[in-house]
Amino acid sequence: QGLTPKPELHMVFPMRNLRPWIRSNPMAYLQHILTFAGKDSLLLALRDQLNVASSLSVNREDSSAGSKIVVSLSLLPEGVERLPVVLD
Repeated sequence: QGLTPKPELHMVFPMRNLRPWIRSNPMAYLQHILTFAGKDSLLLALRDQLNVASSLSVNREDSSAGSKIVVSLSLLPEGVERLPVVLD
């Protein structure tokens, strides 16, 4: 009995350096919007309406070379089969 692998999708969105706007914390704002789990949220659409993902997480990275957001999804079996729907 081993661990059953669970499919995941990691999407990386590179952005220009956002450090000049560090005081307004744009990366935290993006993270908050993407991980919001209330009515009409991305998570509820992927999980409850489309039945393609069970969870969503967002990581962010700021550096002098640029910024990036990484959106990670734990895919359900249907999400693997319907990957274009997930990416759309």
